[in-house]
Amino acid sequence: MNYHKLYCNLINSRKKKPTKSDYYENHHINPRSLGGEDKEWNIVKMTPREHYLAHYLLTKCFNEGTQEYIKMLHAFSMMQNNPTDNHNRKINSILYEKLKIQRSKYLSKEISKLKWINKNGKRKRVPENKVDDYIKDGWKLGQKHGNNIDKFIWIFLDGKYLKIKEKDLKNYSNYEIKKPTKEELNKITSEFQKTLITITNGKLEKRINPNDLPEWEYQGWCKGRKDGVGEKLSKSQIGKTQSEKTREKLRQYTGEKTSGWNTKWINNGIINKRININEIDNYLNDGWELGRKNEF
Repeated sequence: MNYHKLYCNLINSRKKKPTKSDYYENHHINPRSLGGEDKEWNIVKMTPREHYLAHYLLTKCFNEGTQEYIKMLHAFSMMQNNPTDNHNRKINSILYEKLKIQRSKYLSKEISKLKWINKNGKRKRVPENKVDDYIKDGWKLGQKHGNNIDKFIWIFLDGKYLKIKEKDLKNYSNYEIKKPTKEELNKITSEFQKTLITITNGKLEKRINPNDLPEWEYQGWCKGRKDGVGEKLSKSQIGKTQSEKTREKLRQYTGEKTSGWNTKWINNGIINKRININEIDNYLNDGWELGRKNEF
């Protein structure tokens, strides 16, 4: 079957007879990922169904394994993963399975061509042909963190487990380097949680160390839970109000912190917390690790 001809016929039919639908989608005739420009002559208005079919035909216009095929396969998969508000695209199970297997196959090949590099505690994967440029800029091959990263270790001292920075080990004596078992770690976590207090800003709740309460109160938080927050204002907040500018900053901060797309779970072996993705490197440098599960 001549898929290229079918694609051209679909484009020409809409060029000659524009859609009259109240809702339409702009389709780049020559895809931007293949060098197509974002110009009026390279754009045609299509119904969601036609737009979907156009991208499916594009996956058939190129030979499997080529860069063009991989790009079109990715673009078509993104259309399936991101339905519009006006049109929830459907796909049959056989075609879905075929596309997922093909995309996974080629993505694995692409990822295998990347190389890990690291610099000053940061690491990332880059194309193999760009490794030399990064090395000239001070990066090193491999995933290892830089020497400036603090390493944490567990020690057993006076009948208790402590997690400390390895560089601070010289400040302790009569200790044993020993990791707690899963049961012991759960007990440590439970005891630690009992020392925390709950605070709220009327929208969110979090558990903090009581010694940090004044700092959080300054940012508009108070001791207590969301329910009945007005009845649980601390003395430091009575009679005080925040400017609209300050409230807006707090709204932006809390909104960003709780967005599932912008946050990640991290842990330090005792507690878990969710932070903004922009803050991940800072926490990793302080010995935190990605994920919610405790590592032994």
